[in-house]
Amino acid sequence: MMARRDWFERFGGAYTALWWVPAGHRPSPDEGFAKLWLLDRYGPSAQAFTFKTQFPPAG
Repeated sequence: MMARRDWFERFGGAYTALWWVPAGHRPSPDEGFAKLWLLDRYGPSAQAFTFKTQFPPAG
């Protein structure tokens, strides 16, 4: 992992998105891609965020 910059090009978009899900819900890949799109398009929000910019759960 330390030499990953020697092997991979830098990716310009978001590759990790976090969001709160109800207990027992298993997000689909499409839901994850939608959250990545939101993060790339609008930046961190309560709907999709990063480890650096977190939001509390709703309610």
